[in-house]
This record gives sequence, structure tokens and C-alpha cells, in this order.
Amino acid sequence: MDAVGVFEFHSFQRHAAGRVAYIHISGKEENAVKRTFQKGAALTLAALWFPVAFFALAETPKEALDRLKEEQERIEEQIEQAGQRQEDAATLKTLYQQKANSILAQLDALNGQISQQRDEVEKANEALAQAQRRVEDGREAFEKRLVAMYETRYQSSLAVLLGVGDISQMMRFAENLTRISVANKARVDGYAQAKQEIETQAAAQQAVLDEMQQASAQLEQTRQEYAAAIQQADTALSQAQADQQSYEAAYEDKVHEVEQATKEYLAWIAQDDNPGGQPPLDGSWLWPLPGYQPGSGYGWRTLNGKPDFHRGVDIPAPAMTPIRAAVGGVVSVQRHSSYGNCVKVSVGGGMVVIYAHMTCWASDLSNGMTVEAGHILGYVGTTGNSFGNHLHFEVDINGQPVQPLNYVSPA
Repeated sequence: MDAVGVFEFHSFQRHAAGRVAYIHISGKEENAVKRTFQKGAALTLAALWFPVAFFALAETPKEALDRLKEEQERIEEQIEQAGQRQEDAATLKTLYQQKANSILAQLDALNGQISQQRDEVEKANEALAQAQRRVEDGREAFEKRLVAMYETRYQSSLAVLLGVGDISQMMRFAENLTRISVANKARVDGYAQAKQEIETQAAAQQAVLDEMQQASAQLEQTRQEYAAAIQQADTALSQAQADQQSYEAAYEDKVHEVEQATKEYLAWIAQDDNPGGQPPLDGSWLWPLPGYQPGSGYGWRTLNGKPDFHRGVDIPAPAMTPIRAAVGGVVSVQRHSSYGNCVKVSVGGGMVVIYAHMTCWASDLSNGMTVEAGHILGYVGTTGNSFGNHLHFEVDINGQPVQPLNYVSPA
């Protein structure tokens, strides 16, 4: 089986000549390169028994077309990837924006609570200040009373006795002093206890405020992180959009190149190197691989899961089986990315016959020489885009493929 235009395959001769041509190596291309060296080794051994001819050839129209189509497919993948990147960036931006909006709402609500809590803290601090003043005022009054009581206690006993009517009055005076002292101390202690309670309440209010402010700081940090993420998503989105525009422009250029390469390839296929010749009408065609039957036929088929038009018939046969010209004509030797080592025989009247995937060409073959039916053109192989040893046998008239079995039958 063979397939057209799946990967770019560089010729063995170019490698043998020391020219490096491995650019943009994909997985398919890497496998093709491995197959090239494996087949090259087999070809070297085979050359010990079979005389072969190799030609140093430039890129053929078919190779150029296959290469451009592959580049076009890569650009299509890049456009698709850029579109996916745009979609991903837009999705992330929307997600981050939603989260950022949620954070902003939380910040607004928390800042409102913080404002209320500040009011509560200010009230608690004011109450604490008032309590502090009451304690200080009470302590000052208590100290003044103590001084007055101290001065009174140490007045002369005679002055005390002279100032009272009887002994009971003096005793009541002393008792009243004691009561005043106890009452004053209790009042001051009460102020101090009230102050301590207010301090505890104020500390609790401050702790709540500190916790809120810490939560606000964390939310603000998260908001800034989302803002940075949104900026990154914007940058990625802009870059993806720019890349897609660039890829689309490159794709348009590649479309024109493919169109031009297609014209050149079709012109090469349609080129009749034997304008004076005429296809034989007496049924004198020969089967190119006597004793071997065709496998994959001419026409539409499915290849690698995709519809594919097979331009000829495939004839499986062992490697190095001689391939004979089905009809005489002028030889043109080419090396294709998909057809591998290939011989085109121009029959005349716009008809050409193509023999593809050869291991090698016959030693006496050269461009422009005329061969007769039955002449050995080369040997079966699996060069190019091929799966197993076989001959791809194709007939074209004015560049259009036709059913080869209309001209020759297996023998």
C-alpha cells in the first residue's frame, strides 16, 4: 500500500552526498528517516548482487507539493491551537474576574463591619478614659479625706474633749471617721474594678477589630493576586489573538504556494516526454510483475481513517523482484516523497505509466532513454510512503489517473 502526501521523505542520495536536510522533524518524519536508513542498509547489501543506478536529484514537483501540504497542515494545527489558547485564556479571565468580584464584595462588607467596629472601639476607649478619670478623681478625694482625718486624729485630746458635749459624742466622732474611711476606700475600689471591666471590654473590641483588619489584608492580597491573574490572562489572550492572526496570514500564503505547487506537479504528471509516440492499441501491454496479483485497487479507499483516492493499483511482491515495463516509451527517473524511487515512462499521446516504491532502478536506466515493453526498470521495494514491499502501478492520461487494469491484466 502507498499513500500520498503524509510526510516528507528525504532521498538516500542526498544523505549519501552529505547534505543535511532534516528540518522540522515530526514523529512521522522520524519514523520515515528510520525506515530510510534501514532500507539504505538493505540496499547497500543488495548492491553487491544487483547493479543499480542512483541520481542526484533536486526536489521534484511532487516532493514540493507534499512538503507544502504538510506545512499547511502544521499551520492549520497552529491556528487551531491558537484558537484553543484564546478560549482557555478567555475562560480563565472570566473565572478570575468572577472570583475578583466576589473578593471585592467581601471586602466591601468587611470594611463596613470594620468601620462599625472602630466606632465600638472608640466608644470603649472613651468609656475607659471616663472610668480612668473617675478612679483618679476618687483616689484624689480619698487622699484628701485621709489627710483631713489624719490631721483630725492628732489634734490634742483636750481640744477634742472641749469640742464635744460628752464621751459618747467623742466616740461617735471616731466611729464616723472610720466609716468615712471605709466608704471612701470602697468607692475607689469600685472605680478601679469598673475600670478593669471596661479595659477588658475595650481589649476584646480591639481584638475583634485587629482580626477584621487582618482578614481585610488577606482579602486585599487575594484581590491583587486575582488582578495579576486577570492581567496575565489578558496578555495570553492578546498573544493568542496575535498568533492566530499571524498564522491565518501564513496559512493564506501557504494556500497560494500549495496551489502553485499543485499546478507544477500536475504539469509534471501531464508532461509527455514522448510527444511523437502513440499508445499501442493491439493489447500488447505486459504485466509488470509476472506471477503476482494486484492488492489494493484503483479508486477511493480509506487510508489512516481518511478518504483517499488511490491513483493506481498495488502489486505485492518480494523485495528485489524485477519490475518490467508494461509498455515501451521514454524514461524519466524521479524520487518522490511518497512514491519513493520512481520511474515514469512516457508512452505518447499524453499517456504516462508510473512505477513506484522501487528499492532501486536498473543499472542501465537513464533519463531520456527509450525502453521497450519487458525492459527491466528496477526492483520491488518499499521506499517513500509505503507499507511493505510492493509496486505501485499507475497510468495517467494528460495528468489524470485512469484504471490501469483497462490496459493490462495480471499474468
